[in-house]
Amino acid sequence: MPKFIIDKIGPIEHVDFTLNKVNMLIGPQSSGKSTIAKVISFCLWLEKDVLMRRNTDYVSWSFVEKQLLEFHKLKNYLNEGYAIFFVGDAIDFCYTKDMCFAKLKDGFERCKIGKVAYIPAERNAVTLPNIASLKMPEYNTRSFIFDWLEVHQKFQKKNAVDLLKLKLKYYYDESSQKDMIVLEDGKEIGLEEASTGFAFGGIVSPLVSLGDMMTSTGILFLAGSACAYACTRYVLSQSVQPSGVLYH
Repeated sequence: MPKFIIDKIGPIEHVDFTLNKVNMLIGPQSSGKSTIAKVISFCLWLEKDVLMRRNTDYVSWSFVEKQLLEFHKLKNYLNEGYAIFFVGDAIDFCYTKDMCFAKLKDGFERCKIGKVAYIPAERNAVTLPNIASLKMPEYNTRSFIFDWLEVHQKFQKKNAVDLLKLKLKYYYDESSQKDMIVLEDGKEIGLEEASTGFAFGGIVSPLVSLGDMMTSTGILFLAGSACAYACTRYVLSQSVQPSGVLYH
């Protein structure tokens, strides 16, 4: 399983950990949960990118600056002595002030290429009017919106999905192009009408996580609050395994 060492990035002084199939990180606000999730997301994505390209020559400080620091909005998070070390199934990656490289490991050809998705705290953006046509910077929120726009169309009314065993269902109404919630009494309301915490934590994240982004192997990483715990239980109750889904 992937191993990480993260030093001196944002509020993180030092962490050293190995990911399992399902991972949960819970801590006080501004303790570094998002920072850890973003670094994990980048490293897993980088491993997938290297596997697709079959080389590592392009991995450089400028590449990491664009794909990690700019994409995940971490440009001002590097402190003196910062470091990221990642040992994956297919690559080893090092990023410090003095070194930046990725190295393919023996047998990388046998590694599977899965889907990596980072679901940001700004996930409530999915309810903005005409979200598909809005111009957004190339940050992680934009990437999540594209994933959502692809996945949510698969949940039509005939295959509405149960939500966290709360006697509620979700589906996408193609005719009105609206995300809908079906209440226990059969009443239907738009996703934008639901309470913020439930709609965006309990609905959007599990749907993206449980869409076509899943394969028989992968990693689920959840960082946050009770909502993360609920999503974990929901995912584990399914007969599928997640593939590189990072929920914040």
